[in-house]
Amino acid sequence: MQSKTFSLPMLHSEAQVRDIENRLRAIPGMKLVQGHPETKLFTIEWTEPASWDNVWKLLEGMGYTPDD
Repeated sequence: MQSKTFSLPMLHSEAQVRDIENRLRAIPGMKLVQGHPETKLFTIEWTEPASWDNVWKLLEGMGYTPDD
């Protein structure tokens, strides 16, 4: 299992965090998604077929660029 913590400093609401969490959870192989509205930090864990590239592309498609 792989894991990563990253920041999305451009977030402005808890609703945005929940939307991102839901979309990340939909990626096959995603095991854990925790977003924190106060810190704008996300922690994720995944196994194949998920990958950091999948996550990056999803976030980029939503208009977010992670700071890792």
